Amino acid sequence: MLDSNLIQGNIDEIDAAFHCFEIKGSEQDILGLLAIFEHGDTISSQKVMNAIRSGTDIYRALKHKNRKLSNVYGADKKINVRIGISTGEIFAMILGNHTKAEFAYLGNSVNLASKLESQASKQCISIDDETYKQAKGQILSEPEIITIPGLGEISSHRVLRLARMNERSGRVE
Repeated sequence: MLDSNLIQGNIDEIDAAFHCFEIKGSEQDILGLLAIFEHGDTISSQKVMNAIRSGTDIYRALKHKNRKLSNVYGADKKINVRIGISTGEIFAMILGNHTKAEFAYLGNSVNLASKLESQASKQCISIDDETYKQAKGQILSEPEIITIPGLGEISSHRVLRLARMNERSGRVE
């Protein structure tokens, strides 16, 4: 169950749809979260930065929760997450009927974000080139080449942190 304080940051500024799912694994249960940050007709660097800030807010909150789990409850394991962010066109559709309906999101961006997340290391935000173009100058990142089955080698960036004011090369729209 996600803590309601976990995703605060900028989430109130964006129109987002969240869907949780569980994958039953042999060692542990994995909770996945899909967040759709809607851009409308055009891509806005402000919306891209909101998505990246939300990811960094998640890490900040998890760092606090992991410290609390260790210090208060004596837990020896940490909650680790990986985040993949891709910018592009998606298609939303309703599947089901009047008794049970759910949203499905399709498109290359959805698939690429999922692949970026699965290739990222623990506690890492991995973004595609289009996201990087929109966030360039607002974040510090390292370029990476990753291999994605079916797509081959693609260029991505590992977000290190948000840029400080004196490090920014441009303003967010």
